[in-house]
Amino acid sequence: MINRIIGIIVVGLLLVGIVVYLLVNKQMKTQNSNQPATISQPTATSPTKTSEKKSYSLEDIAEHNKRESCWMAINGKVYDVTKFVGRHPGGTVIATGCGKDASVLFNLRPNTKKMPHPEQAQEELAKLYIGELK
Repeated sequence: MINRIIGIIVVGLLLVGIVVYLLVNKQMKTQNSNQPATISQPTATSPTKTSEKKSYSLEDIAEHNKRESCWMAINGKVYDVTKFVGRHPGGTVIATGCGKDASVLFNLRPNTKKMPHPEQAQEELAKLYIGELK
């Protein structure tokens, strides 16, 4: 009897996780489609941001796998989070996503609360956008 209850709870939690993941993806797509392209001065670790969308492969992103140069792919978009690593509210856990597709880390935060990042984090992430994932 207890095993059935535990099984039902586990299935319920999985369903909630899937729904949250889908809602976060939908919200991020809506937010990103409403944002104008930005133009800023290039830095040594990031390409020039222009109204043209650049695209990067996972191999390109893998070259930026350290705190000193940290790029990550999240939900099909590429972000240079180098300047944010030191001020990430969750501490150094952000560095585990450097040089990788960090979609699961961002959407579900498996290392901490297993909940999506708040809207404020999504807004901050949008400022760090550099291109699309190939």
